[in-house]
Amino acid sequence: MKFLDVTSCQIIAYALFVHLFFLFAVCKKRNDIADVAWGLGFVLVSFVGVIHNFNIKTIIVFVLVAIW
Repeated sequence: MKFLDVTSCQIIAYALFVHLFFLFAVCKKRNDIADVAWGLGFVLVSFVGVIHNFNIKTIIVFVLVAIW
């Protein structure tokens, strides 16, 4: 059950993050802004995972995703 809660929170956070950057990119008429948001979205998803399930595995995943 906990996995489902974390996954749904990550999906919601990612969707909001990417859509906000998409709207910002449309307003500025610059597609490169949405490209940056795509990469940062993965960092956001791994960070939400760390917040909801704080252990060494999630921290390692977050650090590796952030470095990538």
